[in-house]
Amino acid sequence: MDFRMRHDWNSLLGADTLGIAPMTARTTELYPHADVLVQYLRDYAVHLSGHIRFNTKVVRLSREDEHFHLEIQSTNASGEQRAQRLVQRCGLVVLAVGLTPSLPQDVVGSHLLTGYEELEPSGSAYENRSVLVWGFGNAAHETARELQKYTQAVTLLHRERSDTFDLWKASSSALPRFAFFTHYPGDVRTVTMQIYDSYLLKALDVKLPYSSQDEEPVFLPCPPQLCVWVSKRQRCAGGGFEGQILPLRHVRATERRECVVEVGPLPLHAERQLRRRLRTTAVEGRDFVWRGATPRSWRAEQALTQRLRELGFGDLGSSG
Repeated sequence: MDFRMRHDWNSLLGADTLGIAPMTARTTELYPHADVLVQYLRDYAVHLSGHIRFNTKVVRLSREDEHFHLEIQSTNASGEQRAQRLVQRCGLVVLAVGLTPSLPQDVVGSHLLTGYEELEPSGSAYENRSVLVWGFGNAAHETARELQKYTQAVTLLHRERSDTFDLWKASSSALPRFAFFTHYPGDVRTVTMQIYDSYLLKALDVKLPYSSQDEEPVFLPCPPQLCVWVSKRQRCAGGGFEGQILPLRHVRATERRECVVEVGPLPLHAERQLRRRLRTTAVEGRDFVWRGATPRSWRAEQALTQRLRELGFGDLGSSG
């Protein structure tokens, strides 16, 4: 039993006494498909049907005489509550509330994103497209791994860890907490780390960190694409707090969340292309401002690009 508890992390305790086949008897995969786990839990529900209440809502929770009192109310399949309420008495209460909506509401353009819980089982909808995954946990790495089968490129956008070593803080390649270092299975597992293989071997996949202290991402529609910037928080306001995001623009806390991002400097052809994409959805001076470049800086950039080509680096130094 001790050996199984240590090495069979997919099976639950008590399977032997209930006569429920463990996960090791249902699949030979080390990381089983989620459908196998669902059927496993359904088998548990059948055996414990007399001890489980389905479609039940906890209306009130209190504690008296070292025991918990749960006032519960049943609902029907459509979610309508029944009139009768019951009180259940118990010694222990475990909160297992499950997944909650993961999209933050205080980030500009969050309504343009697709949440983890909304993803389709197959990534075929992203065939030959460039996809950005926002996050740095197992869910984000798992999503990136699955989408790599279909997409042209995956960008992993994430906050820098606040507990990283000083050496990592100064590097744009700051890494997440890996389970094989921390021995905590909630940290990033090796099975989800495929994106680092392609990223470190200089494929098209990209990892982009931003400061968790004073920066935040901003999402704007750029039909037929999505434009993503990382902006300073002081350039954003509204949605709960006030701020002066431009010298002549002050946003009140009661107004919708707004953010001004600096764009550029970009090559002229790239700037014209981006202006066309932003024209129908964003307003210059309200949503973004251009950060221009002097002719001297453009000449220096062109000289650097030419020198890189002469050294055999191809288009490594080209812009756009």
